Amino acid sequence: MRVSLALPEPAAGAAVLHRAVERPLFDPRLHRHDELEFNLVVSGRGRVLCRDRWHDLRPGIGLWLFPGQEHMLMEQDAAFAMWVVVWRPALVRRLARRLDAAELAASDPPGEHRRRLAPAAARRT
Repeated sequence: MRVSLALPEPAAGAAVLHRAVERPLFDPRLHRHDELEFNLVVSGRGRVLCRDRWHDLRPGIGLWLFPGQEHMLMEQDAAFAMWVVVWRPALVRRLARRLDAAELAASDPPGEHRRRLAPAAARRT
């Protein structure tokens, strides 16, 4: 299901710290949106379903979710917290051209888009 994130104008994106106990973003529906999304887990454990594949989430895991990928946060423990960052399509297209990174602006690029950041890099967020 396609959803609208209703970002305020003129924002080119948004970032929110999702905490399972304070600010639940838990949406029990598969959804997608026009914005490129990046999740960075800072504490706890969770699981995301994306493209019929489960992704285990733990501290230091970064996960890119592209506009053509239906996804949903399926599980999260009480300690779960992650940064959720989204960028509008126009900004993503400009950056993809400038960085010569066409995959960045793709709707559903092939491959794995989940990485574990080094602990020091994850702490700097």
